[in-house]
Amino acid sequence: MTIVYLDITKSQWLREPSTQTIMSVLNTHSSEARFVGGCVRNSLMDEPVTDIDIAINIPPNDVITLLQNANIQFVPTGLKYGTVTAVIEGKAFEITSLRRDIRTDGRHAVVDYTDNWEEDAQRRDFTINALYADMLGRVFDPLGEGILDIDRRIIRFIGSPSDRISEDYLRILRFYRFSAWYGQDGEMDETARAACCKKIKSENFQKVSTERITDEIRKLFKAKNPWFVLKFMIEDRSLTHLFKDVFFDESFFQVSDWLHRLALVVSDVETLRLSKKELNKFNSFKKAIRETSITPEVLSWKYGYEVAKDVLNIQGKVFNSETLQEYESYKCPVT
Repeated sequence: MTIVYLDITKSQWLREPSTQTIMSVLNTHSSEARFVGGCVRNSLMDEPVTDIDIAINIPPNDVITLLQNANIQFVPTGLKYGTVTAVIEGKAFEITSLRRDIRTDGRHAVVDYTDNWEEDAQRRDFTINALYADMLGRVFDPLGEGILDIDRRIIRFIGSPSDRISEDYLRILRFYRFSAWYGQDGEMDETARAACCKKIKSENFQKVSTERITDEIRKLFKAKNPWFVLKFMIEDRSLTHLFKDVFFDESFFQVSDWLHRLALVVSDVETLRLSKKELNKFNSFKKAIRETSITPEVLSWKYGYEVAKDVLNIQGKVFNSETLQEYESYKCPVT
C-alpha cells in the first residue's frame, strides 16, 4: 500500500470544524473512517473540493448508532447501498460502509459489507478514485496505482476496463468525462478507450437512464477543455450512439458555455432530457449562429448577451460588451 500526505495548508475542507467533528465521532475503538474519492483526488490534483465522502469499516446501522449517540442529524439517503448522509451546521457528509459486489446487472449492484479496504477499492471505477485519507491527511492507496496515475494525469479503470464497464455501463460516459476534467490533454488510456468504444454499442448501455446520460454529457461539456476527448469520441464513433449527427467544429474553442459547445457538435438533443430553459438556449444559439448580416446590438437584443457574445467571437466580429449588455434589455419604443 502506498501512503502520501495531503498538503494541509491547501486543504481547507479538512481543517473545518464540521469535518473534524464528524471524523471524531466516526473513529472509535471499533471503527475506522477515512475520506474517499473526489475530495482526496481533487486535493492531490490542486482542484476545488465540493463534496466530502467518507468510507467506514462498519455496517450502516452501526453508523446510525454513532450519529444518534452524538446527536448528529442524518438522512438514510442510500441505506440500501450502505450510505447515510450526516448533516453538521448545514454541511452534508455522505458516509458509506465498505462494500464488495455480490452481483451486478450493468447498472445496479447487490452488495455485501466488509471491513477490508482493498476489497472496497477493487469495486470502484478508476484508480484515482480508489484513494482514502484519514483526518490527519495521510492518503492510503490500497491498490498502489491511484497516486501514480494522478501524477501522470491519466484515467484508468481498476483491473479490466471491460469488467468494470459490465458492472455499470454509465462508467463509459464517466471515463470520457473524467478524462476531460482530470486527464492529460491529448492523451487517453488506449485499453480503456477501446473497451468504451466496444461496450457503448451493447444493448446493456440502453439501460442507462436518460437523466444520467444527460448529467454526464452536461459535465463533460463543462470541462475546461473537453475538445480532445470529444475528438476521440468522434473518431471512435461513440458520440453517434448518443446523437444522430455529429460535427467537427474548430470554433468550439471560442465558446465556454456548455450548451453553445454542444450546439456546435450535434444537430439535435432529442436523446437528452434538458430543462425548458436549457432547450431554449440551445435552439437560440443554433438560430443565432446563422445570423451573419445583423449588427452585434441587434443580435444581443434578439438572442441575449451570452448567446450574442459567443456568436460574435466565432464570427470574429468586434463588439463592446457593455453595449451588448445594454441592448439585451432594450425595449422597442414602438409596440
